[in-house]
Amino acid sequence: MRIRVGAVFIPVLNLIDSITWYSECFCLQLIDNWGAGASLSFKEGEALIALIQVEEIRPLQFQVNINQKNVYFHFETNDINETIDFLKEKGVEIISYMDHGLMKECFIHDPSGNQIAIYCEKEESPFYKHATGKTSW
Repeated sequence: MRIRVGAVFIPVLNLIDSITWYSECFCLQLIDNWGAGASLSFKEGEALIALIQVEEIRPLQFQVNINQKNVYFHFETNDINETIDFLKEKGVEIISYMDHGLMKECFIHDPSGNQIAIYCEKEESPFYKHATGKTSW
């Protein structure tokens, strides 16, 4: 038996604008626009991004404790600095950047106001060679 994440669903206020933004900022390829939503794929990887048109955005994060919130998902990159530079060239504001020792991450907002986390594991991290069997990019 094989189980994996098939898609991450992201609510958006304007589907057409969001398709363009996610395609340009994350190099995603449109698979299907079915009107109420759209599926996009990464050039590498199996999980899809499904953008769903909504009337109201709810936060894509949860409260861990009084001082900390956490996102439900994050995108992985092999080079956080290159990714940050690329996003800045696209006019995306980097909300925050953190070096957690074994990983680095940054946060941005999409056009609908969703907070998106992007991270990069360092080779010495125990998660670097996670369940996918990834040994290098």
